Amino acid sequence: MNSTMHGLLSLSVFVLILSPTAIAVDEEASSDRITKLPGQPELHVAQFSGYIPINREASLFYWLVEAAGDHEKKPLVLWLNGGPGCSSVGYGAMQELGPFRVSPSGETLVTNPYSWNWEANLLFLDSPAGVGFSFSTDNFTRYGDHSTAHESYTFLKSWFKRFPGYKGRAFYIAGQSYAGHYIPSLAQVILKKNSRKTNPVINLKGLLMGNPNLDRESELKGRALYYWSHGLISDDTYQGLSGALCSSLKTYRMEACKPYFITHLLEEAGNVNAFDVLRTDCEKNEVSKYCLEGITSKYMNRKDVQQAFHAIPTAWTLCSKPIQHNYSLPAKDQSMLPTLKLLIQSGLQIWIYSGDSDSAIPFIATQTAISKLHLKRNAKWYPWGHNNKISGWSEIYEGMTFATIRGCGHDVPMYTPAQALCLFEHFLANKQLPKYIM
Repeated sequence: MNSTMHGLLSLSVFVLILSPTAIAVDEEASSDRITKLPGQPELHVAQFSGYIPINREASLFYWLVEAAGDHEKKPLVLWLNGGPGCSSVGYGAMQELGPFRVSPSGETLVTNPYSWNWEANLLFLDSPAGVGFSFSTDNFTRYGDHSTAHESYTFLKSWFKRFPGYKGRAFYIAGQSYAGHYIPSLAQVILKKNSRKTNPVINLKGLLMGNPNLDRESELKGRALYYWSHGLISDDTYQGLSGALCSSLKTYRMEACKPYFITHLLEEAGNVNAFDVLRTDCEKNEVSKYCLEGITSKYMNRKDVQQAFHAIPTAWTLCSKPIQHNYSLPAKDQSMLPTLKLLIQSGLQIWIYSGDSDSAIPFIATQTAISKLHLKRNAKWYPWGHNNKISGWSEIYEGMTFATIRGCGHDVPMYTPAQALCLFEHFLANKQLPKYIM
């Protein structure tokens, strides 16, 4: 379905998606099938959720939403949220690109007319173990990019056995924020394992990353410039944050930079939302199209909801504080650019997009990181459009496409769902975003 049709269809049409006949699954997967979530509107596609054991201590939780239309011919997309330690089910599925969002009451679900399952089968994974409904008994003491990637790979191997109909299907990994570490790390493991096989089960085709953590030094410099250029900090604070002690990992000193961060956060920036500088922070118990965390948590903590998801009863949270506190600092500081360069050389299709009002991982930082790859430019910076409006800007390199989304924060599919779906369609088709013509 093209983007123009999306703009014309009414909400009533969106719920009339085709027969819920699921693809081939094994007996264990049949018990994972979701009959209906509490308060769910009609959705005529199959849904599954459940656990995949990783080892004796841990199991990862997934939610599969099959594609509307001819799902047997459409690709499979794994979605990962970052944090590290935040739930892909709670954020990606329930607040961004999944088929539903929680209603303002927190009691029912409403249809998301811009769900990405129009174009692909969506597999949301809570990773690493300890996030969302995923669980671990090892007290979260050993987390880092390496272990997270291998956990996710182990999950995928077992998941494809449970869902054999997806074996060999075109497979993509998408996600945002710290998934800029998760995705390249997992892709590297998959490619290494696939190199030993003639007909690999995991047919990895490409990667899609939104506002991703890629290179911390670029982010330190990019944040300072973004804050200052958007009037969020004074000249003095900018000079401090852009100085050698605060903008280079080789000379970085937290104690020296702390006063500048405190000045920025407590005195100069006010209550501007770091993830969308065009808006203020969500107030406690505030509910709006941009403030969904409270009602999402309320819904996911209901006993009947957890039963419908086949989840072990738990005090569910959007992000795991133990993982956030124990995720290794060296992993966070590690640049993903060398890995990204290898993935580009492998021939994978790689797209990166940035909401341009995000100051947490600003597009300026991402542009700086990409420049370090020294890629040949195939198409110069140009405005791209959707529904006869400028939606952002894009530049195409040899092996990579970069795009911004205009007036949009960190969680692009939540802030600008129509433009996000348009971008997703073009990514899957590996087709250049349409130029905006006045």
